[in-house]
Amino acid sequence: MKNGILFSACVAISIAMFPQASSAASYKKLVSQGYKTSKLTRSRSGSMGWFVSGRDKKYFCKMRGGSVYIGGGKMGIYTSAGRLIPIDRDAYHSKQGVKKTDAPQLKDLKAGRPRPQDVGACSFAG
Repeated sequence: MKNGILFSACVAISIAMFPQASSAASYKKLVSQGYKTSKLTRSRSGSMGWFVSGRDKKYFCKMRGGSVYIGGGKMGIYTSAGRLIPIDRDAYHSKQGVKKTDAPQLKDLKAGRPRPQDVGACSFAG
């Protein structure tokens, strides 16, 4: 009897301590459910990404670091810390051995129009 009560208490404490684990969602699924995407911003922890809100819920979806087109023949690389490092587009393409990359436009990311492949994990934010 004591073991059953102890086990039940441990399970209840575990569930109470980790509510965000069950609150994760995919950006693609949230958008398909009608959630709206904010402009590119930083979370309270300093991560770059977007707030996705709707149905009285709000999620923060992290931006995946990677290359972006800036415009005017320029590119940039976002680090995982959210810093934009400008690079020369032609030099980048020649080093990669390609003529064009599948990189998003920076203006689209800033305006809140990321592609699903540009978005990382989404966690419950309120």
